[in-house]
Amino acid sequence: MHLTNEQEEIAQSVIMKKKNVLGYDAETKKKVKDGKVTNIDSIVIYVRKKVPIDQVAPQDLVDAEIEGMKTDVIEVGAIVAQFTIPTPQQLLLVSRMTRYRPVPMGVSLGATSVTAGSAGVLVKHKTDGRVGIRTNYHVSKNDENVVQPGPIDGGGDLDKVGRSIGISIPVSGGKVDIGVVVLDDIKLARTEILDLGIPKGVNTNPTVGMKLKKSGRTSGLTEGTITSISAVLSIQYNDGIKTLEALILTSKMSDGGDSGSALLDEANNVVGHIFAGSDTYSVGCREDSIQEALPDWEVVTTEINAKYGPTAIKLPLRIEPEQAPPPPAPTTPFLSATLDKSSYFSGDSITISGNIKDVVGLEGKLILARSSAFQMSPTSAVSDKDGNFTIKTFVRVVSVPTDFEIELSFNGDP
Repeated sequence: MHLTNEQEEIAQSVIMKKKNVLGYDAETKKKVKDGKVTNIDSIVIYVRKKVPIDQVAPQDLVDAEIEGMKTDVIEVGAIVAQFTIPTPQQLLLVSRMTRYRPVPMGVSLGATSVTAGSAGVLVKHKTDGRVGIRTNYHVSKNDENVVQPGPIDGGGDLDKVGRSIGISIPVSGGKVDIGVVVLDDIKLARTEILDLGIPKGVNTNPTVGMKLKKSGRTSGLTEGTITSISAVLSIQYNDGIKTLEALILTSKMSDGGDSGSALLDEANNVVGHIFAGSDTYSVGCREDSIQEALPDWEVVTTEINAKYGPTAIKLPLRIEPEQAPPPPAPTTPFLSATLDKSSYFSGDSITISGNIKDVVGLEGKLILARSSAFQMSPTSAVSDKDGNFTIKTFVRVVSVPTDFEIELSFNGDP
């Protein structure tokens, strides 16, 4: 039963002004007490958070009755328009945040001035044949380029799919937050809703208790149950609070970035669009309200394009000028050498054969041999193209054999 004029006037002019109150229901409901539904008709008052009576200022207490009917206070949490706020959990659904061509419904989309929302359903103008994507106004905006994926998911100028016409700006006293993105080319999008298929039609008569499903950018495929089809709620937008009427209230089935997702019944009929929510509830505008706002646009119920899939964006080929190869990484050169005998006497000749390693340009390097302890005449050799060298000299001491050392140096470094 709908509230009487007197009851609704009190709800709007008195109850809605109380601190913590977010809205009310325009239809009476059975009062819930201790978690059980009673036979008592009541006026539902939606609050951000239920608190003990002794912690509420007297002027902010919700009246126990309004015009002879009991009230029932329901906590719904802080309800906001569901703009995108990235979370780690979104990585689980990263495929919905990438680029698709053609674009299926239920993936990331947004005007260039927003973060991202969701593509809702494909629609067609009844007279001029234009095809567009229906989503929320706060996702598409008005007269803006719209990209897929949305800007926060990397969408830019090369990802443009169309331009928006902001058909129904959400205002206090209104019923919808809805917009259409007119496609640049009909080949850019598909009718199919990701994980849900093609809509069968529309349902303009939702009921409390009806099971719904949606497919959206952030939380993917989810299900919920309608708890109200006549909620009047204050919604927090970026530019302020707006109170909308005749709203669908469901159990939680959406998160930030799901705004614009189509709500479908179990037969795949479109019932409305998600546009707001809290930690415990989701809020949508009804299909009958949307059709009142968009009488010239109808939901497409046949597939218009080929199979979709995530696609890499095709960028113009860029040819870089040829660059010289980088110089080789510096290395530490070293010498290895052997002697022609194991012992020597004064006057004996000594042949030192060796090789230099890890040197850029092995040929023509100077290797110097000396033994100051035994007065061996300093001598040297030059390496060949493979780094090999041979040094020949003489022992010039009188008391041999004994231990002695030979120092080899490469370009002055031992």
